[in-house]
Amino acid sequence: NKGKTTRDSIHFAVQKDNLPFNLHKAQQWIGQFLPIQEISSWPITTDSQLCLARDAFMRQDVVKSYGLYRKSLSGARASEHYPLEYFYATIRYAEEERKKAGPPKPFDIREPEWMKLNRWARQNLLQKLRSNLDVFMNDPFLNTMIGESYLLEEKYGDAEIFLKNALARNPFQIEALENLAYLHPSRYTSLGFHNKEEIWEKILVYCPVYEQVLVDFSENMLHINPVYGEPPVKVRAYLKRYLVLNNRSAMGWDLIGKYYYLRLQNQKALKAFFTADSLQPRTALFQYNIGVVYHKMGRLEEAEKYFRKAIAYGDFLDAHLYLGDIYFQRRQYRKALAEFRYRVAHKKGENDEYAIEAMKGIRKCLEALHIPIPQVGETNGALSVQPQ
Repeated sequence: NKGKTTRDSIHFAVQKDNLPFNLHKAQQWIGQFLPIQEISSWPITTDSQLCLARDAFMRQDVVKSYGLYRKSLSGARASEHYPLEYFYATIRYAEEERKKAGPPKPFDIREPEWMKLNRWARQNLLQKLRSNLDVFMNDPFLNTMIGESYLLEEKYGDAEIFLKNALARNPFQIEALENLAYLHPSRYTSLGFHNKEEIWEKILVYCPVYEQVLVDFSENMLHINPVYGEPPVKVRAYLKRYLVLNNRSAMGWDLIGKYYYLRLQNQKALKAFFTADSLQPRTALFQYNIGVVYHKMGRLEEAEKYFRKAIAYGDFLDAHLYLGDIYFQRRQYRKALAEFRYRVAHKKGENDEYAIEAMKGIRKCLEALHIPIPQVGETNGALSVQPQ
């Protein structure tokens, strides 16, 4: 049956047992407005488990996707019968396992489990590619995932080859662009990018609702500009466009709140942070940001309330620094000292700015309490970390 078209939509009589026909008709209509490119590695399937696994993969629910693929393919005898998308999910799952494993332990020469999974999936993808070079070399997503697997093992030279090949086949390949940002700038300058912010911006031009890239781009651009300077206007533009398209995004409202805070527009910042909190209640980050604005406005009782919530909902470490400052202003020096010490005890590294500020707070509390500040090597218990 012919499709029946209206001004804003098109309707087709769906043939239950002929999915390729339905897809072809839809592609014909969409192709009038958007470029359509067939991807050989995503074949049509009537397997409900595979459909659910693919949906979870596209939604970036990696653990669920990997589990569904394994369940669906449990009866397959050999990896040559697995669809390519299963190997894609395995690489993404290996990435999640790598994050959980943390940095490698010194002198541990054993190959981590995530690396075994990653290499197994990549080896199968390379084998598929070699088996039909003409077809798969032109598949941008296949090239992207092979490149991504090399990135996991920090083999940047190998990753670059496949990512650039993916972009040569499809300049709009979002995943390839996203992975490209992990390479050294010298490796993507030939493509016209000078830094990763330019790559993220290109992705937002193509896909303005890609929230994780929007978060990375906005936070990075706002961070590299001085607090008292002019934050990039383009960040506000991208955030406002995103919120028009998805005004239910808690992170979108949180980011626009940070923008207003840097512009010293405290009331607008509060409104944005409260909107984020209403969409995703009991989130430590949003409670903390509300507390920061109240602290900036000198409304210390409200600030203390929200910093307490930030700690209760997720032990938001930086909230301890602000509580220490509030107690110090109230001359509650011992309570302030406890908060400062807690923040220092949980420092995130040698360049942790908030831990350094907490060290300064410890020194001020000890001076106010007339407690001698211990020197290096002394262990009288008055100071857990030597302030700088």
